[in-house]
Amino acid sequence: MFKEPEQNSGNNNTSSATGLIVSEYKDKIAALETANADLERTNEQKQSKIDALEKNCDEFDRVEEELRELLWSASEERKKDQDLIAQLQKKLKETQINRSDEEIRQKEELASLRIQMQRREEEIRELKKDNDAKKRRIQGLLEELRRVTIKQEESKFVCCSKLI
Repeated sequence: MFKEPEQNSGNNNTSSATGLIVSEYKDKIAALETANADLERTNEQKQSKIDALEKNCDEFDRVEEELRELLWSASEERKKDQDLIAQLQKKLKETQINRSDEEIRQKEELASLRIQMQRREEEIRELKKDNDAKKRRIQGLLEELRRVTIKQEESKFVCCSKLI
């Protein structure tokens, strides 16, 4: 702060009042310069924070875009998975229907085979009955043949003995 050179004593009172005013203004200017410097520092700090926030915003925008792409990709994969699941469910249902149809066909075939087997068993029983009846008849005929043969031999023997 500069000091004004003192002028003559008559003007000393005015000069002293003016010096006082100048001194006050200089103090005010110094205070304003200090306040201005403080405001500039605050402004620089805030600008630095704004720059950092803008950088963060840019990073967030980039990350958001990546996440959107990942979400879209995941959505596409999910759709593909759902389509695959639907196809597999359809095939499973078709397989179950085919299996059910095959099981029904096999059960029908098994029932048919059982009926055929029962018929064959009945035929076998009938054939055994016929066979047993024929055996009894053959036995009867053999016995009759033996009796007749024995009678013929006896009658030959009797005839031959009469001749003798």
